[in-house]
Amino acid sequence: MCLKGISGFLGSIDGANAAAKAQQQEDAVLAQVLQNQQQTSQNATNQADAAAARAQQNIAQDQGAINSAFSQFNPDYYQNYANDYTNYYTPQLDQQYGQAKDQLTAALSGNGTLESTVGANALAQLAQQDASQAAQIQQQGAAASQALQGNVAQQKAALFNQANASVDPTQIASNAQAQSTALAAPPTFQPLGDVFSSLVTPFSNLTHTAAAAAQPGQVLPQVVTPNALNTSGAASTANPYAGQ
Repeated sequence: MCLKGISGFLGSIDGANAAAKAQQQEDAVLAQVLQNQQQTSQNATNQADAAAARAQQNIAQDQGAINSAFSQFNPDYYQNYANDYTNYYTPQLDQQYGQAKDQLTAALSGNGTLESTVGANALAQLAQQDASQAAQIQQQGAAASQALQGNVAQQKAALFNQANASVDPTQIASNAQAQSTALAAPPTFQPLGDVFSSLVTPFSNLTHTAAAAAQPGQVLPQVVTPNALNTSGAASTANPYAGQ
């Protein structure tokens, strides 16, 4: 082979080597770029995961603070709340019933109808009214307790929503304590109204005068038996003293 041919051959080899080296460098650069991109992506993922973990930790902390602030609201608490209601009103009802029974008994006795059917019906109606009112007090106590339970659940749900929205944990704890304190405030009760006057008053207004003034051969004045005491549910115009 001539020198010219050898020189050309060697030149081609050098050119190929240079091209290969350049390709290797380019590949290395691309590999580094890809690695950097992957590392950046991984770092972003790690940061996002860490942020999510912190958020979940904060939420768990908030929920713990909420549950702690509301821990007193358990089944015993709600039962005691209902009991407070009934314990307030039941003694008042018992007192009113005792007084009403004494007044009705005195009125019936004064009218000479205590031992009559009218008297028996009046006393039975009074007892029925007492039992009905006592049952209503129990129902209202249970309803008040259920209403409180609903309010507690509603307030807790609102606080949990704040926790999930990543509100400041310190603020969540403060809000939870304030809400719990407000819900635990002692209830305010209004005194029981007059339960039995509509049953007693009509008989109290009837005096023994009408019966005592009746003379043989005279017609007694017609009076109306109170509707509430008429077992048929309709007003009676029969003389309550007749036949006694």
